[in-house]
Amino acid sequence: ATQIAALTDTQIASLSSDALYGLTADQVAGLSSGQLSEFSATMIASLSATGIGGLTSSQLASLTETQIGALRATQIPALSLEALAGLTSEQIGDMSTTQIAALQRMQIRALTTSQIDGLTGEQIAAMSSSQIGDFTVAELESLSEAQLAAITSEQMTGLSANQLNLLGVSTLQLLSAVQLDALSTTQVSGLTSTMLALLTTTQLSSLTAEEVDTLSDAQKSALSDEQLAALISAIS
Repeated sequence: ATQIAALTDTQIASLSSDALYGLTADQVAGLSSGQLSEFSATMIASLSATGIGGLTSSQLASLTETQIGALRATQIPALSLEALAGLTSEQIGDMSTTQIAALQRMQIRALTTSQIDGLTGEQIAAMSSSQIGDFTVAELESLSEAQLAAITSEQMTGLSANQLNLLGVSTLQLLSAVQLDALSTTQVSGLTSTMLALLTTTQLSSLTAEEVDTLSDAQKSALSDEQLAALISAIS
């Protein structure tokens, strides 16, 4: 690590792809901001997953849009939670959909609400249903109306009943009829009576006959006459 740190910016810029791939986590962590700024997109992509794992939060925060964009999907899972904390919302927004799709469960859960705010609708739509299921309730609550609208029907299946039950009223009522229609019978039957009663008549009318059949008497009794009428229209 000491030898690498002693290299000049010019020497850093001349490192071969093999030399870059061979850098250890400690050697990468020891790079100065000046040295790291000399890394081209090709050089960033040449680092091994082990080397990428050595990036610190301040180093990651210093990367340019071009350098962030050069990270390979196979490198993304190697980023430590501590390093990810250095990414700004702007840098998150600059990531490709392929990079976002490579984020792992603990990485997603470690993102701050400020970083979540940086996600574009396109990035959210590119995530898998399991990734959407990895969101913490706080992260889901921080999504804007446009971000929530980007969640696809397929992705809705990744949300647990527990996640849905812990959503705030404003977030819950922003879910579209199409999104609610995509919920499984298990998800719908897992909703508490309180949460079910918070759904709008438009949302309730989007439920399928199969979903309505799974509702318990307790769930139905929590609904108003107007909401019950919406349920009836859903199955008629």
